[in-house]
Amino acid sequence: MAKRIRLKPAFFAVLLAAGTACAAGISLLITGSAAKRFDAMEQQMPETALDAVLKKAQSGDLEQLYENTVKKYPSLDSKETYIRAMQTVFSDAGSGISTALMKQEGDTASYALSSDGKAFGIIELTKTAEGWEAAMPMQGNEVFSFQIPQGITAYIGNVQLDDSYKKETNIVPDNYFANPTASYVPAADVYEVTGLIDVPELTDQNGNRLGTLKDAITGNVLVGREVTDKETLQYIIDAAETLAAFPAQDVSLAAVSAVADTGAGWYRKYVTLPNYWFTSHSVSRFSDEEVHAIQQSDDTICSQVIFDYYAENSEVNRTWHIGYQLTFRNIEGKWKICDTAINNELNPRTEAPE
Repeated sequence: MAKRIRLKPAFFAVLLAAGTACAAGISLLITGSAAKRFDAMEQQMPETALDAVLKKAQSGDLEQLYENTVKKYPSLDSKETYIRAMQTVFSDAGSGISTALMKQEGDTASYALSSDGKAFGIIELTKTAEGWEAAMPMQGNEVFSFQIPQGITAYIGNVQLDDSYKKETNIVPDNYFANPTASYVPAADVYEVTGLIDVPELTDQNGNRLGTLKDAITGNVLVGREVTDKETLQYIIDAAETLAAFPAQDVSLAAVSAVADTGAGWYRKYVTLPNYWFTSHSVSRFSDEEVHAIQQSDDTICSQVIFDYYAENSEVNRTWHIGYQLTFRNIEGKWKICDTAINNELNPRTEAPE
């Protein structure tokens, strides 16, 4: 008869605990392995990549999104313009962005973005060896007419503005509207580009940056060689402030004449303006001056100048936010104002009328 082995209760408890611990360990091992597999699978899901893209975009990190986008959808807009537009889009959308899957085929997925029920964009995800690559196609609806002086071949990126973009030839640039037949006026051709977000960067046939100014009256884009000489730019600012100072009786007409083409039509009208209406004041000053200028020919410059003018007396004080477009021509080695346009909306500090 076989001898029965009797286990002591304490030993049985220890054995049971060991078995339980072993089972739990195996369970944890299996659970941990499954969790890792789930995390890895989750990282491969397009929704996870989409969340990461949106977080970066909302924080202002748009560099990679831009690079991916232009690789897939080449654009004539500059990098700065494109990123600024995306920043505006995400800033307006705020934090409450909703996403909806539009289409998923193979290694691509497209999601519609909306905020407060309004659609504002699309994110396209493409599966690569490194993960999901996001692009956000954007196309502007702006149409720009570029008035380019003859003799300059202009490029937007690597795209030449050739005859396929040309709409008119041998025209007078808009900033010479008061003296269109003058001998110093440079001839220009008009090139039209559509589907832009904003005015793009232009270069010439040698890769040099070209300057652009939206005409203060028509909004057409004037093109020329960018003026960077500090002395010339300061002279333009001084001339603009001289024009503004005369109606306030802060300078004499002789000071205006010194910077003016005195045979120009604007000057003949300017000298007839009364300058006694302005309230007498004990303090006046200019501030916050900015200038951008382009040379349309060897003998002509178009510029836009903004600045603030402040005046006060014992009873009142006021600040004027001023914007001028001034065209200069070279007369005997000196730059003289030959055409003018006033548009205070050039100055971003101008307050809209109530």
